[in-house]
Formats: sequence, C-alpha cells, structure tokens
Amino acid sequence: MIDCTVIVTSFNALEYSKLFYESYKKFTKDPGVKLLWVDNASRDGTVEWLKKHDNDFDTILLHQNIGAPKARNLAVSNIDTEYFSLFDNDIVLTKIGWINRLIRTFENSEDCVAVAPAINALKDGTRYAFIDAPDPLYERFGLHAKMIDATFRYDEDISEYLNYYHRRLKKLPYKANIVLEGGGTVFKTDWFKKVGGYDSKITISHSGFTLQQKVNRDNGKTYVDPSVFVFHYGHATR
Repeated sequence: MIDCTVIVTSFNALEYSKLFYESYKKFTKDPGVKLLWVDNASRDGTVEWLKKHDNDFDTILLHQNIGAPKARNLAVSNIDTEYFSLFDNDIVLTKIGWINRLIRTFENSEDCVAVAPAINALKDGTRYAFIDAPDPLYERFGLHAKMIDATFRYDEDISEYLNYYHRRLKKLPYKANIVLEGGGTVFKTDWFKKVGGYDSKITISHSGFTLQQKVNRDNGKTYVDPSVFVFHYGHATR
C-alpha cells in the first residue's frame, strides 16, 4: 500500500477546485493516499465548500494569503507519509493508477528525489512540467492551439487529446529538470524536509527552480513519467 499525501493549495477559483476533487476521487483508489488541502484565504466560497468536506479530507484554512511556496512548506510540516504530491487546484487527473506509476519510479531509481507527470503546455509555452526535456509538449502537439481555450473536464472531452498524446510521446520515465511545483510532482518527504523545502522568500515562478538547485547540489535526480498525464487549466491563481 502506498504511503503518500496529496497536497493541494488554492486561492479562489472554486470551480477549478471542484473539478480537481472530482477527478481525484475518480482516479485515486489506493487507500494509503491521503488528501490535505491548504487554502490561502480564498474569498469566493472555497472556504465554505472545504468545510463541507471536513469528513472527506484534512484542511488547513489560512486567514491570509501567505503564497504557495510557504503554504506548501506548512503542509509538508504537518504530514508523516513517505511521499507527498503537490497540486495547484486547477489541475485534473486523467487515469486510475497515476500515483502508483509515479512512485514506481522511486522504486526503480535509488537516486530519484522527485518525479512529475507530463502536463499540457499553456498559452505562451512558459509553464510546463519539465524543462530541457527531449519532448516539450508545446513544441510537439499540433493540437495545442485548439486546446488553449477549450473547457476540458475529462473522459470524452479530453480523450482525443490524451490518445494523441500517448501515441506521440514515449512512455518510459526519463531524467529531466522538472519544475518542482504544483503539477502533481511527487517528492520524498524526508528529502524535502532535510533541504528545508521551498525558499519562502522566492516568488512562485522561481521557487521550483531554486528547489531544483538543491536537488542538483544533493546529487539527486528528477524524472518525468509520461505514462501519467494531468491537464492544467492554467488560471494560475496565487
């Protein structure tokens, strides 16, 4: 049984949070996976919605927006699982067994510190789940322009995109300098705590890069497993 906490951070965007939670329930079946939701003082009904789920998952409701890096550090300080996975609240999962596949990479690679799923590129191509990788999605997908403003849920809405993706991109995990933020990346909890987590003084757009520097100094490796795909709506509420 997997020992992992899924950590979600949110600030407003309740509609997206509901989509994430629907996909989480549908595609996360391992009983060892827990959900911890940290809300950065939302004002759009998110807090009330989270309180209705008190019996479904744990929450940390903050009274001010402390930013995603600091909120993630706070969440990790409150968990005791072997692994944790970070999500922004505007992501949907797409496949049963996603967490099992990602954690399998740790079991097959002793030097693995973190592993991320593949993720769709956004409008300007600047936010994606990996950098310096051999197959950046925003360069490979002819369908990208069509998907920019689409409203995907999952299943039928996204099936054409997923099928195209799986035909085009290789399936085996590969080493890459991934952006270590909220795209579903799974971390070793002990390693994250040992290096002090995110630099809370750094803005969200650079926090993953500074964490990658800690990985490199520690001779760790980060991987992408393209057999797991998540869809990022990209509203980027912080």
